[in-house]
Amino acid sequence: METKYYLTKTPAGCKGFLYEVRDEKGVLISKRTSKRDYVACTADGVYYFGRRDLIGKGDHGRRLRQAQAQADYTEADYLKERREFKRYSAKGDEEETERYYPSATAEMKNRVKVEREWGAKRLKSLSEIAYLTQ
Repeated sequence: METKYYLTKTPAGCKGFLYEVRDEKGVLISKRTSKRDYVACTADGVYYFGRRDLIGKGDHGRRLRQAQAQADYTEADYLKERREFKRYSAKGDEEETERYYPSATAEMKNRVKVEREWGAKRLKSLSEIAYLTQ
């Protein structure tokens, strides 16, 4: 069963408003003080939205697409990155390349598994939206 999250807004004096994200059991997940008006946010409190139509757009949309790409990561993606890595390493020092691109030499199956797990986790956190309740 999917957890539901709620965004609450209370006046915070001269600071504006205190926004709190709580789950259905009332446990505080995150909070933020702002003078702006928000109608929704991600459950982890990373992204706040002034209008509902902004959900999935801008930086939030870009992060969603990146997370989806990671969740769909395949061995073909790994091999493509590996070819690019080899092309880069042919131009410069192998040791220098290893320092900047250490994951490119990781074992393929492990890398694919790690990328997919990370992508699924991040996609979940970006997709859980708490809407303002009054």
